This record gives sequence, structure tokens and C-alpha cells, in this order.
Amino acid sequence: MNRPVIVTVLQCKGGVGKTTVATTLAASAHLAGLRTLLLDLEDPKHRGLSSMWFALRSPESPLRELVTHLAPETWTPTHFASVAAGYDFVVCDAPASLARATQAAAISSDIAIVPMLIGPAEIFALEPVAELIDEANRQRAKTNVPALPWACVLNRVECGTRENQAMAEQLVTRVDLLGTVLGDRIAYRRAIASGESALTYKPRDVAAASEAWALFEAVAGRTSLASRRLRAPAEAKKTPAKRPVRKAA
Repeated sequence: MNRPVIVTVLQCKGGVGKTTVATTLAASAHLAGLRTLLLDLEDPKHRGLSSMWFALRSPESPLRELVTHLAPETWTPTHFASVAAGYDFVVCDAPASLARATQAAAISSDIAIVPMLIGPAEIFALEPVAELIDEANRQRAKTNVPALPWACVLNRVECGTRENQAMAEQLVTRVDLLGTVLGDRIAYRRAIASGESALTYKPRDVAAASEAWALFEAVAGRTSLASRRLRAPAEAKKTPAKRPVRKAA
């Protein structure tokens, strides 16, 4: 059995679409045929959006077998590693509070993905994220585990505006930015509200489905899955090519 890939989606700032990114990654992996687990790291007393997303799903959904669990704050890195062992791909949806479970997940993960909005203040919100990852890396070093790679993804982007493109080009010089974005599309919100993803929600938004699959490919390409031939689901086919963020010259 191959070692599972664990991805933690984290951000200290609320309202940036962490659950949109987490559920999109989990749904894409599931549809690609990977045994997938979505872990909701929100305090069990305040069930997170990922858990509610799971509960809203209909029995006929293509995502009906996508497993979602709450991860108690008491979980240690050993708990995460043990639970992940039965899966190919595990996504941890971390709360904005960067709680204890988020730290344990970061210690156990193969990569951290940090959603960002486009705006002049966004870069400053990354400071506590970087501090958490630094602390996770100090713990990882004690067991000779390599430092945790992390990358940002732009979410809720108003596609096609010159101002947003200019700000994105500024951000890409400051942070490791994935070369694909999620647009500010109603399809993502409607999909989550029905327990679906942009790839499975009907009526289908072709652009959103294309973005969703491109995001998964970008993240998978930075893990051990890069060497594995992934089967694109039917929902991701016949979609427009992704439009990566252009790097400044």
C-alpha cells in the first residue's frame, strides 16, 4: 500500500474559503478514484462546514462514498497518521483559530495549502500561518521529517479584471502561489450548500469544474502523486484549459 498523501488547508484569517478549497480537493481526489478522507478540524462542539457539507449530501450523489470525519482537538500527529493509513488522500480542513489539532495536522502533512483573497492586506495575514508552520517544522525536525512545504491559492477571484491580475502578479513575487485560481463563482457556494462540489453540482458550471480539477492537479503535482497517473473524472473532461496566474517579468 502506498503511503497516504495528507494535505492541510489552513489560514488564520476567516472568510477566505478554506472549506471551499478543502472540499474541492477532497471531491476531486474521490472522483479520480483515490480512497479519500476529509477531516474537519473544527471544535466538535461547533461542527464545521465540512461536516455540514457531508450531512447535506443526497444518497444519489457521486460523492456519497466520500468519507468525512471530525478530528478532535486532542488528536496528536500519531492519531492523524494512524487514521490516514487506510486512505490514499487525506484533506484536513483547519479552523481559522489555528488550534492544537491544526498544529498536529501540520506536523503530519505532506503539504499545506493556504487560501488567500486578492488584496493589499492579504500578505500580512500570512504571518501567523508562517509561525505555525515554523513550529511544526521544529517538531518535524526532531524525528528527521523534512520541512513542510506550503503554497498559497487565490480564491474568490474576479476573473478578467486588470486590477486583480496586477495584484496577483505582485503576490506571486512574495509567496509561493499555485498557478491556478478559484474564481468568485456562485457555483462553489451552491455546490457546498447541497453537499456537492463544482465537479458534481447540477446544473454544471464548466468554468468552475475546470478550476476545481486544475486545483487538485496543482496540489497533487507537489506531492508523491506527481509520479502517479491520475484518472481525470468524467466531470472534469471537456472543460476549458486552466488560466494560471502570470508571473511578473
